[in-house]
Amino acid sequence: MISFYIYAVVTSGYEDLVKAGVRLKCQRYSLLRACGKSGNRKEDSKLQSRGEQFVLECLDRQIMAYEEEKDHYEKESISYLNASSPCVIM
Repeated sequence: MISFYIYAVVTSGYEDLVKAGVRLKCQRYSLLRACGKSGNRKEDSKLQSRGEQFVLECLDRQIMAYEEEKDHYEKESISYLNASSPCVIM
C-alpha cells in the first residue's frame, strides 16, 4: 500500500527534476542567443569563444544526463506507483 507521503515524495522529486531540466535548456538557449545564434538548432552549437564553447558543451552534457534521468525516473516511478495499492491517506 502506498501512502500519500510516498506519493508526494515521488511527485515532488519528479517536479524538481523537470524544473532543473527546463532551467538547463533555458540557459543553453540564452547562451546561443547571446552569441548571435538561433538557439533552437543543434547545428548552432559551435561558438567562437573557447569559454562560451566550454559552457555550451557542459550544458549539453547536463541536458543529456537530465533527459536520461527523466526517462529513468518516469519508468521507475510509474512502475512503482502502478505496482502499489491505491493511495491511502494516513
